[in-house]
Amino acid sequence: MAERDVATIVNCLFCDTYFVLALKPLHLSDFKGEDGEQEKIKCFEGLQKGCQEEPYSYQRCPTCTEIILQSTFEDWLKSDKECVLTLAKYIAWGGEQYVPIYLNVGNGKAKWQLIHGVGPKEIKQDDAKGGKIDKECFVNCGVENLKAYEPKASHQEHKYIWSTVMTAAKVTPIED
Repeated sequence: MAERDVATIVNCLFCDTYFVLALKPLHLSDFKGEDGEQEKIKCFEGLQKGCQEEPYSYQRCPTCTEIILQSTFEDWLKSDKECVLTLAKYIAWGGEQYVPIYLNVGNGKAKWQLIHGVGPKEIKQDDAKGGKIDKECFVNCGVENLKAYEPKASHQEHKYIWSTVMTAAKVTPIED
């Protein structure tokens, strides 16, 4: 079996975007038989424990990257511009102590399925690159009032996000 990424969900504390964060690539064929199944569970639990021990980390938020660099995330990937890191929190669901672990089961486009822990059964990313999560995934999951930045919205509609992100990045906002 081909190498597959395992991931979890993080929430940017600057712009409130939820996105998929790949944690580790795995060859699931390396986990064969009963012992292999136990080793796979130990691997997933190790990833969960690491996220619990350090629940906040600086990550590459796709929305903050788009705001600060004034380009789409896909265009940024093709450029030589530096990465923008913002503070993010690993998300655990339903009062659980540990984050959910997802496996990329997609061929080409990422498609994430829950393989360990508690969380949405499937994660759908928006059409843009960068791992932003389609808000529909959070129906019935206790996430309310998602304020994720919409690239086509005006500067005024998302002034609070722009201001926070620009201040955090120490970048002067672009005047309209």
